[in-house]
Amino acid sequence: TPKNIQPLKKAPILKSKYFKLVKDFNFYLMPKQFGFSTDVNRMYNEKTMRNNVPGTLPMEAFVNKNFRFNRNYNLVYDLSKSLKLTFNAANNSLIKEDAGVIEDGERFGYFWNEDTVKNQVFNYKDMTTTNYRHNTDLNYTLPLNKIPFTNWITSTVRYSSSYTWQRRSFTAESWGNTIQNSQGINSNTIFNMLTLYNKVPYLKKVNQKFRKNSRKKPVKKQASGKGSSKQDKKDKKDKITIPDRFANLLMSTKNVNVTYSTTSGILLPGYMRETTFMGMDDGFNGP
Repeated sequence: TPKNIQPLKKAPILKSKYFKLVKDFNFYLMPKQFGFSTDVNRMYNEKTMRNNVPGTLPMEAFVNKNFRFNRNYNLVYDLSKSLKLTFNAANNSLIKEDAGVIEDGERFGYFWNEDTVKNQVFNYKDMTTTNYRHNTDLNYTLPLNKIPFTNWITSTVRYSSSYTWQRRSFTAESWGNTIQNSQGINSNTIFNMLTLYNKVPYLKKVNQKFRKNSRKKPVKKQASGKGSSKQDKKDKKDKITIPDRFANLLMSTKNVNVTYSTTSGILLPGYMRETTFMGMDDGFNGP
């Protein structure tokens, strides 16, 4: 787990609660997680129809080949405690093979002996990408709780985006590829009204009165004396008045939740450029 760095945590000049936002400045130097995986799936099917008619020409074998090479990437990077980045990408490629039947004597070691296949495996640019997609999520918790005047507000914002590149059909090379992207912004804000009310001394006192009275158990009336006098003073201090009840009614709203969401995207068919890295073309000129 990467170490969180807080360079201003012990600064004497920042002890005041008004400097908490500056004091809590932090960051990470290394990603939290990086992952890479790949899977190779090769299918070879050869079918020959039996000729039951004597004297006719032998039938040719039907061959179906499919050699796929898939790569998956994953990155999780907490830039700070409140700013977090997640990135996922997947690339599906096809390795082209020479047409025709592979003879029995050539099947063992075919992968290493066939230059057409070997060159594509060791140079990913020679493979034929059929589909590429990636998703990015950026989550940020606004530091409103570190500011004394807004510490009753909790707000998070999430930005998400996606990009997809899909190859054209092999039977319609002139049609072009299809690319698509989308982005979304989501925010969720919670207003803790009770914390806001307690910033006003009178309202805070009213809340304390109602809290005490809700926990108070009925007691038997004591005979007049010193102990009785103290209890009477305490009861008088915690007595709920009509203005108190009106203020408590105004404070009936304890929490307010506000959510905002927007999504947009573009679909573009007929895109003629290929993809090599991060969905970009070889010269990083598009899309």
